[in-house]
Amino acid sequence: IEAVLIELLENAREFHPDHDPQVMITVTLHDDSRLALRVIDAGISLSPARQKRAIIPSIHWENYIGGDMPGTGRGLSVIAALVWENGGSCRLGNRDDGTGVVAEVVLPYISRERIFPGT
Repeated sequence: IEAVLIELLENAREFHPDHDPQVMITVTLHDDSRLALRVIDAGISLSPARQKRAIIPSIHWENYIGGDMPGTGRGLSVIAALVWENGGSCRLGNRDDGTGVVAEVVLPYISRERIFPGT
């Protein structure tokens, strides 16, 4: 969860026009076995193609062309791979109520009570 939050918050700052985004983070329990983490920012919106490409585990070669390399372009795809590897899911989309992005990560959740009954 820490790596997911760090990547999403860094992206919110990096891709905000003034590098000073407003961010809302929510964590909800989907059911007794899944936790949903949503990070909503007020920065730029993404084209549908860019939304899909951002979470596909691959090298984003367009960042290497022309010397434009502020980052590797792989942060979200690495996060997505880690989430999927651990039985979770992730989604990236634009806000419905303005500019910005909504990132949702759903992860398996094991409560302390399920691990240590009676504690």
